[in-house]
Amino acid sequence: IEIELNSKKINSDTNYFIAVSKSQREVYIYHKEIDSWEIIKTFYCSIGAPENPTIEGNFQSGLKGKELRINETYVKYFTQISGDYLFHSIPYNEVGEATDDSLGEAVSHGCVRLSLEDAKYIYDTIPARTGIKIIK
Repeated sequence: IEIELNSKKINSDTNYFIAVSKSQREVYIYHKEIDSWEIIKTFYCSIGAPENPTIEGNFQSGLKGKELRINETYVKYFTQISGDYLFHSIPYNEVGEATDDSLGEAVSHGCVRLSLEDAKYIYDTIPARTGIKIIK
């Protein structure tokens, strides 16, 4: 990814870029200083279960929010990848208890699940229109 960014084969409208490796179950945050990209953070994540796979391709970050209710589950600090696909925290119940704190698994409904701290980092730091690449 870093080679593609620095050779301008992929880009971002901001000084940040997010890459997701579904096989490694990791999220990589890149930052551009002057004209060079470098990785600044790596997070463990969970991806979509086989019946609800996480999408692959190139996207731009979109809408954000502090909390989202999905049926009887709540997620915190979401950042849109594309459509209903999001980066967000592990799920919580209505009283704020984690209902599934596993990371590194293929268990979500297609979203990229992160720890609360990592989801908040993306929410707080990554501007809208940041490039995202999700690979197998």
